[in-house]
Amino acid sequence: MSSASAHQVLVYACIHGHTDMAKQALADHADPAVADNRPLREACKTGNEELVALLLTHKRVRVDAHQYAAFFHACASGSVAVVHHLLAAGVQATVGHNRGLIEAATWGHERLVKHLLTQPDVTPASQRYAALRNACTLGHTAIVALLVQHDDVTHATGGDLMPIHRAMIGAATNGHLEAMQTLMSAVEHIRLDLYHNEALRRACANGHATVAAWLLSFDVVNPAAVDNEAIRAASANGHVDIVRMLLKTGDVDPSDRNDMAICSASSGGHAEIVQMLLEVDGVNPAANDNDALCTAIFKNHAAVVALLLQHPSVDPMARGGEALKTACNYGYVKIVRLLISSGRVDVACDDNQPLKLASKHGSLEIVSCLLATGDPRLREGISAAKNIAMHTDDQSPLAAFLERVPS
Repeated sequence: MSSASAHQVLVYACIHGHTDMAKQALADHADPAVADNRPLREACKTGNEELVALLLTHKRVRVDAHQYAAFFHACASGSVAVVHHLLAAGVQATVGHNRGLIEAATWGHERLVKHLLTQPDVTPASQRYAALRNACTLGHTAIVALLVQHDDVTHATGGDLMPIHRAMIGAATNGHLEAMQTLMSAVEHIRLDLYHNEALRRACANGHATVAAWLLSFDVVNPAAVDNEAIRAASANGHVDIVRMLLKTGDVDPSDRNDMAICSASSGGHAEIVQMLLEVDGVNPAANDNDALCTAIFKNHAAVVALLLQHPSVDPMARGGEALKTACNYGYVKIVRLLISSGRVDVACDDNQPLKLASKHGSLEIVSCLLATGDPRLREGISAAKNIAMHTDDQSPLAAFLERVPS
C-alpha cells in the first residue's frame, strides 16, 4: 500500500472507530499526524480510547494541533478516559478559557464535568459562566448541581451575578424548573424579577406552566411587567393554562397595548383563550377597528369568529364590510354563513362586492348563501356576477347556476 493510501485508510479508520485497520495503516507507514493531526481529532470526536491511546504513542502526534481541537472534541464526546489520556499528554484542563468544561456541560456529560472540576484552576466562571448558562438552558440539572458547588458560583457578587441571572432565565425559557430551583438554592443573591421579570415572560411565552406557577409563588415577581407581556405572549401562542393562571392572579390587564391579547389569540385561532378574555371586564374585542374579527376571518378561524360575533361591541361591517368581503374572497363558506346568520352584515355592501368576489373565485355555495338572504339589491349585481363567472370559467357550475338567475 502506498503512503498516500495508508494515510487515507488511517483517517477513515479513526473516523469509523476501526482500531485494527488503524494499526495496519500505521504498520504500512501511515503518518499518525497526517492532515495536521486529523486522526487524533477524529478519534477524540467518537471518544475512542483505544485509538487515542494508540495515536499518542507516536511522538509526531501533537495534542495542541488546531488550538487543542482534539481535547475539545473529547470533552464534547464525554469520554473521561480519552480526556485523561490527553491531560496526561500535556493538555491543560483550563485551555481555551475552560472550554473543555463548557463543552462537557453543554453536552450533558456529568461524569466528565465532575472529573474536570477536580483539575487545578478549572472554574465554571470562565466566559461569563458559560458552562453554567448552557447547562441551565439545556436542563442538565445534575451538572448544574455540580457547578453551583464551586466557590466562584456560590460566592458570586456584583457583576458576576449578571450571567448567573442569565442562566436562570435560560432555564425558565426552556422549562427546566429543577435547574432553576437548584440554582436558586445555591446562589444567595438571585433575583427572579431581574430584567423586567424576563424569566416569567419567557416561561409564559413558551408555555412552561410549572415554571410560571413557581415564579408566581414569589411576591417579587410581577406578572404585569412590560405592559403585561406575559399574558399577551401566552395568548398569542395558545397557552390556555398559563392565560388562566395569569388571570387568576388578578394582577394582569389583558386589555393592555390596545387589547393585543385578544387580537393575538384571535389571529392564532385560540378559541378557548378568546372565550376567557371576553369574560374579563375591560377587554374590548372591537379594539383597533375590529382587528380581532378581521384577522380571525382572514385566517379562517370559524370558532373564534362565532365567539366574537356574539359580543355586541364587535362590528362585522367595520372597515367597509371587510369581514364578509374577505370570507367571500377566500371561499370561507362556514364564516360567510356565520356572518349572514348574525344579521349584522350588509350582503350587498360596496356595490355587491361580496357577490362579485365569490363569483370571481367560483364559489357556488357562497353565491347561493348570499342570494338566499333575499336582499333585493343583490339583483343589481347579478349581471356583473354572471360576466365575472363566465370570464373565469364559462363551464363552471357557478356560471351555469347564474345563467338561470334572473337579473
